[in-house]
Amino acid sequence: MNPDQDRSSLLQITYRLIHKQDGYDKLLKSKLFKHWLQVTNELKNDNNDNMLKLNLIEILKTSTRGSRTLIEKDIIKQFIISRLSCVPKSLTSNEMELLCNEIDWIPTIGKSILFLQGDYGNVYYMIANGRVGLYLEPSKEREIQIAKEFGDTVSKSFTGTDIDLRRLGNNIMNLVVS
Repeated sequence: MNPDQDRSSLLQITYRLIHKQDGYDKLLKSKLFKHWLQVTNELKNDNNDNMLKLNLIEILKTSTRGSRTLIEKDIIKQFIISRLSCVPKSLTSNEMELLCNEIDWIPTIGKSILFLQGDYGNVYYMIANGRVGLYLEPSKEREIQIAKEFGDTVSKSFTGTDIDLRRLGNNIMNLVVS
């Protein structure tokens, strides 16, 4: 082989390598861009979810239950539809509007008794965060006694011990949400 053929062969090999490397670079850049786009969208969705949750909490803390604006009710509805699988999908628009207008924020820190066995069943509780213990007292007489004993502590900080809580009845379930 002569030097001109060697040079020509080397140039062809170099050109093919550069062309292949460009293809690999483009493929890698495409994959990196797709990954970046996916992570960015996930972060954006997480941020939107967090903003929706913060807006919801602010509305529930500051608005007046029963007389919320359309915008406030719409934000509550968005949260309910997107995040709460416990709310039936079969609600009519009037029922959903009523729920959005009547939902309330009850912040509790530490132990609190939210309701007692035998209280009116006109309230729907949704746990945002924490643990809720459910207690059942089989005796109707004891249920009345418990209402008298613990009635003043409902929706207030409870300073009693776990042993005191057992006086509410048998702990049948603990619901945990984080």
